[in-house]
Amino acid sequence: MKNYILVAGLSFLMLSCGSAGSPVTAATGTNNNGSSSSGSGTTGGDNSAWTNFNFSASVSGGSSSTYQAVTINTANKTITVSLPLPFDSSLAGIVLNTPLPSVNGATLAFSQLADGTPVLTVTLPLASIVKPVTTLPVSTLPNGNPLPGMPANAEPSQQIQVGKGKIPAYVYIGQMSVGLFVNTPFDPTLSTHFQLTDNSGNSVGGIYSIPYTSKTQKDGGFYLNVNVPAKYTQLILENL
Repeated sequence: MKNYILVAGLSFLMLSCGSAGSPVTAATGTNNNGSSSSGSGTTGGDNSAWTNFNFSASVSGGSSSTYQAVTINTANKTITVSLPLPFDSSLAGIVLNTPLPSVNGATLAFSQLADGTPVLTVTLPLASIVKPVTTLPVSTLPNGNPLPGMPANAEPSQQIQVGKGKIPAYVYIGQMSVGLFVNTPFDPTLSTHFQLTDNSGNSVGGIYSIPYTSKTQKDGGFYLNVNVPAKYTQLILENL
């Protein structure tokens, strides 16, 4: 069973370019892997498995096809997950980079790609996905549906307010899994799904459009999830 932990709530009011907080650099899809000089699970100084560990995932299909949405950085021991929002002009011009206080070392960022596409990015310590804490009840998307592509019994995320119109975003963290959801001010109308594939061509998650339940219940938006293969759990644990 994969368990999820709560990410603390933050309320960001009317954030825009030039507002308080450190500006963030637009995501480029470049793999940021580095090498680690230490690892508790290695002997004799040979840490080649960690040094050569390379995991990333890109979008397959849609307007964001080939965009690298997930990277693991072995030097910093972090995972970065980015949700591109090519159809959400309400987020244009917003720049945000802030820590998530309930997860030590985690940050949430809003930025734009070179073509102006808004991107929501969360960077998490790898420790938070291999050693999640479970204390909360089951969670769903805002419309009550299970989290797409994620195991059952996911713990609730906290609503995080971002954007000019206080557009809510959600962050989900679980055992080798991360999810992001942004509630959009417009109805995506159609339910679509594009896979995330890793650098070996395997499906490891997806990006989903979630239509509004009704015209008055504006609970739809865009959602991304990634499930890091369980075969990497031990390697990550040995090198935290």
